[in-house]
Amino acid sequence: QSESLDNAVTVTQYEGYSDNNTAAVTQDQVSNSTVSVTQDDFDNMTIVNQSIGSNMSATVSQSDQSELAVIDQSNGNDLTVMVDQDGSNDIAEIMQTGSNNSVAVSQILDGVNNIAIVNQDGNNSDVSVSQSASTDSFVMVTQYEAESDGNSATVTQDLVANSTVSLTQDDLFNTATVNQSAGSWLEATVSQSDENNIANVDQAGGSNNYAGVFQDGGSNVSTVTQTGGDLNTAMISQEGDAVFAVATVTQTGGADNLATVMQQGTNAVATIIQSGGVFNTASISQH
Repeated sequence: QSESLDNAVTVTQYEGYSDNNTAAVTQDQVSNSTVSVTQDDFDNMTIVNQSIGSNMSATVSQSDQSELAVIDQSNGNDLTVMVDQDGSNDIAEIMQTGSNNSVAVSQILDGVNNIAIVNQDGNNSDVSVSQSASTDSFVMVTQYEAESDGNSATVTQDLVANSTVSLTQDDLFNTATVNQSAGSWLEATVSQSDENNIANVDQAGGSNNYAGVFQDGGSNVSTVTQTGGDLNTAMISQEGDAVFAVATVTQTGGADNLATVMQQGTNAVATIIQSGGVFNTASISQH
């Protein structure tokens, strides 16, 4: 479809033995349009390309295992992507360029080796990724390039193990939030450049977890909370022009935990709270 308005595409591939199917939809210079794809069973693929338009949405629902959803929305505003995958070895890859865009990915229910990758280039956009009851899963969210201001990214992993979250944000007034609960051997890394960014990482009820926040710029705020586990590590580093930087690390109810805060610049404030455990280590270095 090209150069038109108010279009809707619906694709349904379902019921028993509907394996190895492919759904491919392309909309070019199309505004106020929707794409909806539903696939059932194994080894299915959805590819959606939407470009040069506004108020476009793509919704993909895939149940079972080894599913792939690739969605590319380019040169548009007010774009929306929703991906719902239920199973193991599922992959969701989303690219958006433009402003006021939204992505929501849900990978749930007894999954293994699920992957969610989101890249956004533009202002005032948001990403939400949720993974639950899974092992060996991976989430990477990148909000980047020039004028990528006012973006937010939230990743939630519940009842997961051996999983990784990586969030990267460039430019001003961005917010990154990671919530990981009831899991061990988890890693969360947030990297933010420029000023007035906020990063929050919360890891609850697990051991051998790592949380790292790296901010380069002025007036940034970062918080790491790790509760109810042992052998957890929290790292916060605010370098460069870290003016008015504030860093807080809280570790409770565990043993052999490590908290390290390093800040450079003026008026930096760092707080480490470790309670309810033994053999914990705290380190603060401010220059």
